Amino acid sequence: MRTNGRKPRVLCVVPRGLEGRGGIERAFRYIAQHDDAPAEFTFLATRGDGSRVGSLLIFANAVARFSWIAATRQADIAHINLSLRASAYRKALLWAIAKLFGLPVIFHYHGGGFDRRVHEKKLWIDVTKYILRRADGVIALGERWRQVFVDEVGVPAARTIVIYNAVPDFAAGRDLARPQDRPLTIFFAGEIGERKGVDVLVGALAKLGVSRNWRCTIAGNGDVAPFARTLADAGVAERVRFPGWIGMDEIHAGMLDSDIVALPSRSEALPISLIEGAAAGAAMVCTGVGASAEINEHGVTGYVLPIEADAFAEAFNELAADRGKLSAMQKAARTRYLERFTFARMLECLGEAYALVLEAKAVSRAGARPSAAA
Repeated sequence: MRTNGRKPRVLCVVPRGLEGRGGIERAFRYIAQHDDAPAEFTFLATRGDGSRVGSLLIFANAVARFSWIAATRQADIAHINLSLRASAYRKALLWAIAKLFGLPVIFHYHGGGFDRRVHEKKLWIDVTKYILRRADGVIALGERWRQVFVDEVGVPAARTIVIYNAVPDFAAGRDLARPQDRPLTIFFAGEIGERKGVDVLVGALAKLGVSRNWRCTIAGNGDVAPFARTLADAGVAERVRFPGWIGMDEIHAGMLDSDIVALPSRSEALPISLIEGAAAGAAMVCTGVGASAEINEHGVTGYVLPIEADAFAEAFNELAADRGKLSAMQKAARTRYLERFTFARMLECLGEAYALVLEAKAVSRAGARPSAAA
């Protein structure tokens, strides 16, 4: 939908800005770089990766800019990315400012673990429910999340829109067949720590030991030392590489070179790293948290497993032994990406969501005006 012959102007609130290292920042960095974006975006960061004082200053600046843009009608929609805990309070304030100036709001929920905590008696959960129910639209990252918002939070179904995360097709035109005579190659990209299950992954690699020919790259920010010690104690440290935080091009190259993208996470919404793995034509081995199983179909594109090192070690061992099955899963993963997670599909759905909200707002305003007969 175009507003007065132009694309809608969207004021988009992203936690750490487009340079942030999280999945939601990565998703909007892709959108901002795309020529066919469905809107004219202005991006605001509401927190940083540094000190608490620094984050407060960033948020204060965001509130001032958000208020000015809303008050001066420089945006048609506020697209507010929402997550857990303190995010609820920050975004509730922005929602209230938007309501004050008549700016419609779409919430884009990307916080993993909310589905398991939705009935807890905590203030931030009550605040989250309150603003989600009153939003003009709520983007659900999959059918799993749509069910949570409609059935457990009480968001009206007509205002709940399923839009999957997506990534550009960085593997287009490539031969994605992997050599079958090389070591099984495993790749992980994300924050290094227990939330993303790096302890489970390292435990699985330690259990594999030297019985199979394999190698692994664990890329991301975090404290590597305890995991490196576990691998050293198991005698497999030389098979695992910790390159630290790497850029998107290096992540994509690593996935294109890998047989398996692993994500033994304890908390996810809809993980970008699995979508990138599917785009690269890698098999996936992950846990079933959030909507991960809507990317990775167990037994078809990879394995969806409990958060247990034994289960991951068994899956790696099986795929190392059966390269035919591994190849079939890789092809199925690429097909799943093309069917559901292309960037063109996401942009189309996002444009439809903006149109839906703007049309509903126009109808509401027209209904609120007194008729000529009156």
